Amino acid sequence: MEKEWLKLIDEILEEKIFKDLPYVNEVYSYTVLKKGKRIRPLLVIYSATLVGGKITPLLLEVSAGIEIIHTTSLLHDDVIDEGKMRRGEASVPICWNNQISITVGDYILAVTYLELLRKLPRYLIEPLFEAVVNMCSGELLEINQQASNCFSIKRYFEIVEAKTASLMKASCNVGALIGGGTPGEVNALACVGKYFGMAYQIYDDLLDYIGDPEEEKKTLWQDFPRGILTLPIIYAFSKASPKEREWIKTLLLETEEVDRKKILEFINYYDGFTMCLNLIETYLDRCYCLLSGFGGKENDFKNFLKSCINLSKLDYARVKIFPKFFIKHYTEI
Repeated sequence: MEKEWLKLIDEILEEKIFKDLPYVNEVYSYTVLKKGKRIRPLLVIYSATLVGGKITPLLLEVSAGIEIIHTTSLLHDDVIDEGKMRRGEASVPICWNNQISITVGDYILAVTYLELLRKLPRYLIEPLFEAVVNMCSGELLEINQQASNCFSIKRYFEIVEAKTASLMKASCNVGALIGGGTPGEVNALACVGKYFGMAYQIYDDLLDYIGDPEEEKKTLWQDFPRGILTLPIIYAFSKASPKEREWIKTLLLETEEVDRKKILEFINYYDGFTMCLNLIETYLDRCYCLLSGFGGKENDFKNFLKSCINLSKLDYARVKIFPKFFIKHYTEI
């Protein structure tokens, strides 16, 4: 069933042809048409079918549009984050340059918005556009966090909810609306998208520290060296001594390579990784609880969410990074 949905989404994505402008179709093929996880369009379809909706052209068009919105946002991310790899290949800024990555991303996004405006009723347009506004707001908050070395757990959650969870929430929201869900069902599924988005971003942030670069097919260990503060380091910082906090702040100003192992041991000692895992499971449990209200029809949806957050990937940390993972062995600075 899921494979059939993916095939239908890919067919719509492949049919889209843009004006014969330099770079646009090449970058579109290189990014959007690459076989990514397609998490957001699948959230749309799972939500629609869970409330009794059918696979319609409108549902597939919205699903494809959301995938384009997500993928083009990554073109901007790779410029801002200086990402060198994306989906196992060199990123667009590396293959072309920053100008092309930003301008083509803007163009594809604008064309997609125009198509959606022409095809969708307002009650479907508003959640999508609101999500895009939130994504931009989240990026600005993250830039400010990076500039000010803000070790605030509250600010971190504000960023994640805006930058990541908002589009997943919108995906479930519009899927349930298209499927004909009741107001209660639409609200429940929107919350599933939000909580799953929170869990997914924490999981992604965890992998940046302790994931396997070959398996993730993207550049890891990017956040801390660039001053981006995510939950593992923020939580450990909140538990650290004043002397250790000064040490961390000093490292953020370093221009030379940071001692990664020392940072990992510091986070591990103050239970930063364990806390993240517990929080991921808490958010997923909230999703499962909300889905349990759909009378036994939700198992496929639950299994999909579980497949997206594969905690067994963290075995890499146990074997390759430090064998005593989750065992306190850190010596205070």
